[in-house]
Amino acid sequence: MGAGLPPAIAVDLANARCVIIFPAYLAHTRMPECIRRLAGVADCRELVLDFSATREVDLTAWAGLLLLQRLFGEQYRIRVRGASPRIEEHCNVLGIGRPAHPLQLFALYLLPVSRPARFGLLLSLLSVSAVAAAQWIGG
Repeated sequence: MGAGLPPAIAVDLANARCVIIFPAYLAHTRMPECIRRLAGVADCRELVLDFSATREVDLTAWAGLLLLQRLFGEQYRIRVRGASPRIEEHCNVLGIGRPAHPLQLFALYLLPVSRPARFGLLLSLLSVSAVAAAQWIGG
């Protein structure tokens, strides 16, 4: 499916809101860039994850969304908007858009995928999180 388009970030300073507009196909390769750009945004209290145009989320992009929740969940009030029922369900299972809980990593086992895919997802979660965190911290 390719790398996908980068998520657009719109900042509404009048309402202290930052909106991430995800593309039709959300690829995990775009998450580090999204996190890095979001780290440069200041003066916002609310972060809206807009899935209105999103039809498919790369399985490992969920790792990036979890990292986004973990990094910015205390700084912003995070809300999910425009998600399809399937994406909404995954967000609920993973706790995206709610206060983070350390055990959310284990919620990945509730996703409806095969056992080998879960193992691959957990491995990719660790690698994507490590790369994104290193890029975010190290610049």
